[in-house]
Amino acid sequence: MDFQPVNQNPRTEELFLIIGDRYRSTNKLWFKAALIVLIAALPLYFLMKFAFTQIFVSAIEPVRIIYQQAVHLPLEVIEKKIFDLGDGTYSGYVRVKNNNSEWGVPEQGYRFEFKTTSGSLITGTDGATFILPFSEKLIVFPRFSSSTKPDVVNFVLKESNFIRPPNLPPLDFEIQRRSLDLQTNQTAVNAVIVNRTPFKVSRVDMPVLLYDNQNQIIGVNYTNINDLESSESRSFQYVWYNRINNVARVEIIPEINIYNKDIFVTGPGANPFDNIE
Repeated sequence: MDFQPVNQNPRTEELFLIIGDRYRSTNKLWFKAALIVLIAALPLYFLMKFAFTQIFVSAIEPVRIIYQQAVHLPLEVIEKKIFDLGDGTYSGYVRVKNNNSEWGVPEQGYRFEFKTTSGSLITGTDGATFILPFSEKLIVFPRFSSSTKPDVVNFVLKESNFIRPPNLPPLDFEIQRRSLDLQTNQTAVNAVIVNRTPFKVSRVDMPVLLYDNQNQIIGVNYTNINDLESSESRSFQYVWYNRINNVARVEIIPEINIYNKDIFVTGPGANPFDNIE
């Protein structure tokens, strides 16, 4: 008995027979030519791919980022003055204006010099201070003694490094109970500062100006308060060791150095700068 494969299909067998006949009747040169074309097509494919890629790349306009350096207006010395306090003692001040609305200087160096009319140096010093954006900075030279009267104050600003200050919540300090006490050889201004901010401030700078009826500055001074608690009221005093007459107005200007990350204290391990970039 003969057994036939179960899945044998006569049509499939016939198809393979036809393909075999065609293969045997085809000239072998055609197979060689097809192999040569296939081998040659591979480098041609990569060459054409590279060429088309270069064409597309050259047609793309690259994005150009043009960086323009910020232009900063230079700091401007708008006022300077010498005070004769009597008995061979003097002091002075300058006011520096920053016209940049978004840029300040965290540490502005300067040189203070008092000279005679002929140019002889009496005294001088170097210092540094912070200058806030769009503000006027009062820099006070402490009183000094000299047998020669100073006629000229030279003030030179060193190089300014402008940066943007951190974005902080509004800062609120209130000056209360100003009073002027005039003695024979002394002038004193007393006042109280209230910290309305929600955190402790490690230092508050407080320059003061005395104006006369013509709105001219006739006296300046400076003090600072350390570790002012939130909502705390603290009294302070300025003293001049001479009598300053005709004082019509007292202006006290609380300032804090917002560039200093240690200026605010909110509790152990917390600082208002922590989440500010």
